[in-house]
Amino acid sequence: MYNQLLRFATLCYFLLASGMLMAQQATDFYDTKVIQQIDINFEQDNWPYLLDSLRFNGEGVLLGDVTINGKRLEDAGIRYAASRSFQPGNMRNSLEVLLNYIDNNAAYQGYQTLRLSSALRDPSMVREVLGYEIARQYMPAPLANYARVSVNGKLYGLFVNIEAIDQGFIQRKLNESGGTLYRSIVQPDKKADAGCRTNQYGTLQVDNSADCYRAGFSLVYGSGYESLLNLAKTLAEKPGEIGNVLQADRTLWMLAFNNALLNLNSYSGQYSSNYYLYRSKTGQFTPIISDLNLAFGSYKNIGTGSDLKASAMIQLDPMLHSTFAERPLISKLLSNEQYRKMYVSHLMTINQQQLADGQYIKRAKELQQLIRAEL
Repeated sequence: MYNQLLRFATLCYFLLASGMLMAQQATDFYDTKVIQQIDINFEQDNWPYLLDSLRFNGEGVLLGDVTINGKRLEDAGIRYAASRSFQPGNMRNSLEVLLNYIDNNAAYQGYQTLRLSSALRDPSMVREVLGYEIARQYMPAPLANYARVSVNGKLYGLFVNIEAIDQGFIQRKLNESGGTLYRSIVQPDKKADAGCRTNQYGTLQVDNSADCYRAGFSLVYGSGYESLLNLAKTLAEKPGEIGNVLQADRTLWMLAFNNALLNLNSYSGQYSSNYYLYRSKTGQFTPIISDLNLAFGSYKNIGTGSDLKASAMIQLDPMLHSTFAERPLISKLLSNEQYRKMYVSHLMTINQQQLADGQYIKRAKELQQLIRAEL
C-alpha cells in the first residue's frame, strides 16, 4: 500500500512539475510560437512629440507604465531607439524600454531592457527573427520574436521583439560579468575630429589616438577606448597574436554569416556597422552580431562601388574584402591559412544546413503564417 501511495505521489509531482514547465515554456518572453502583448501607458497625451524631442536631444526617456502579458511594471524609461530608422512624426518608430530605469530590480522574466524593432525596409517582418534564429546556431546572438504593442490604449503596431545586448545578455550568453562592451555606430554626417581618420566607422583600422574611436563606437558600459586602439594595432602590426586579443573563431562565424546570408549592413558592408565588441576581463574581444532587418540582401553596398544588383549579390565573392586593408577583421584573419580554412568551412556549414535545401524559405513561410493576421 505504501509503495502504491509513493508511486501515486511521485506521478502527481511529475505531472505538476511538467505542467509548470509547459506553462513556463508557453509564456516564455522570446517564444517564437507566441506573439507577446506589450501595453505602454504615458500620463501625457502628446507622447509622440515628447519622444521626438527627447531623441533629437540625446538619450533622455519618458516615464511610463508597461504591462507585458498582463504583468504591470511601473515607471519604466521609454524612448525611440537610436537608429537611422528614426523619423520625427513617424507613427511607428522603434522603441527602447528600460524596465529598471527607476527600480534597479524591475524586470520581466529576468530581462530589464526591451528592444522593439519596426523592421525598417522589411515588409515581410521575417528577416530579423529568421536571421537571429540561424545566427544562434553558430555564435552568441540575441533571441527574437514578435510583439503586439499598444500605447495609451491604441494599437501602435506589430514589432520584432529582440533581446537587448547588455550586461544581462553577456552574463547569459558568455557567462561573463564586468568587462567592457562597445557598440559600433554609424554617424556619416559627423566630421572626424582633427587628426583622426575620416570614414573610420567600425572598421578597426589603426587611428592616431584612442579618442578617435568615439566616432565609430559607443561605450555601452565599462571604461575607456584604449583597448580598441590596442586591438587595431594588433590586427595591423602583430597578426600572429590576434588569437590573444580576439575570439577568432566567433569572429569567423560572424563574417561567414554576413557573407552567406547577404547581411551587408554589417562589418562586411559600407559602414562596418551593426555589431558589438565585448572585451572580457582577461583582455579578449568577442564580436556579437546585431540589427538584421536588412539581411538577406535588403542592403546592397559592400563599401566599394555602387549598390549591387541581385545577380551580383547571388554571386557574392566568398572572399569579399580578403585583401581590403580597410576591413582588417577580414583581411588580417583571412591572410592566416588556418583561419581562412576555418572560415571556408563555416561558410559551407551555413550553406549546407540553412540554404542549399531551402530550409530558410520553409522557416520564413512559417513565420509569415504566424504573423499574417496581425500584419
